[in-house]
Amino acid sequence: MWTTAIVVVALTAGAVTVLWWPATAGLNGAELVNARLNALKIGLSIGVGSGGVVELDRWRRQRSSSGGRRSSTSAGSSPIA
Repeated sequence: MWTTAIVVVALTAGAVTVLWWPATAGLNGAELVNARLNALKIGLSIGVGSGGVVELDRWRRQRSSSGGRRSSTSAGSSPIA
């Protein structure tokens, strides 16, 4: 689990770095600020999306390992007296 988190953080940092410096070379003033803010937004979106994909996969694996059975004490079920 920690390995996956480290990989997601590294990919996010790499995306922000690539978009931050090379993509903004030669820009000045307001254009530079706007381009760097966009690079930051894109990089963070990649990180959030990657984290969501990892979490969905973890949830799917957990769900499939339980055999798809619901316990009798799960939320939403009530014993009939």
